[in-house]
Amino acid sequence: MTEKRHSGSGRQGIERRKYLQAVTAGAVGVSIPAGQATAGSAGVSVSLPDRRTLALDQTTSIGLSLQGATDGIAGSDFTVTVDHPSTLTIEDLEVEAADSALTDVDIGDNGSEATVQFVQTEPLGTDTVATVTVRATAVGSGTLSVSVAAVSGSDGQSYELATATEAMAIEVNQIPGFAGDPPTDLDGDSLYEDVDGDGEGTIFDVLRYFENRNRSVIESNPVRFDFDSDGTSGTLSDVLELFRQIM
Repeated sequence: MTEKRHSGSGRQGIERRKYLQAVTAGAVGVSIPAGQATAGSAGVSVSLPDRRTLALDQTTSIGLSLQGATDGIAGSDFTVTVDHPSTLTIEDLEVEAADSALTDVDIGDNGSEATVQFVQTEPLGTDTVATVTVRATAVGSGTLSVSVAAVSGSDGQSYELATATEAMAIEVNQIPGFAGDPPTDLDGDSLYEDVDGDGEGTIFDVLRYFENRNRSVIESNPVRFDFDSDGTSGTLSDVLELFRQIM
């Protein structure tokens, strides 16, 4: 059973949250004594992708993983935040829990924070405990962070947290992707060498640039695509210079 709401949604939501807090604190049903590690565990670490680049108004789904849970994951209490809600907002959060699980997801009204608590009788069969959907609302950059308060195993005991917090950078630019993700700057010089947006500089970026060199998005953005520094972008000289830089 999943309850998903925005902050301030009434008495029933408050009472449900109190119940889940009691469960994750060990007062009801499943015992999660703080600091007591499940046998065989060297500690659980929270994991996120390294970074993402989005075009304006694009959404992306980000998997949140808890690695090192040798006895499975039967419950957790964690918070997801974005540091610049004017640039990024949390639109949704789905917990990878069974239908019978007690799950509480609370997304703040401005989309800057989501708090999650869940418990279930059978442990998850995956390291991925949740998927967060984030929308790019303005050009700029921001950070998505996860802070984990508790993780329980199938025996009802808590894992030690080797890494309780993790963060990833998200950049938002105005340029849409030519075939998938938006292009990105690979070396900090403001030029988008990664034309196909796959995070690497390869011959396929050169081919993608050549195919799209006459499009206005390239011709009108020399600050991003003028690889030969002659003041114009989209020329064959730019194609050759991009090839030289990447190869």
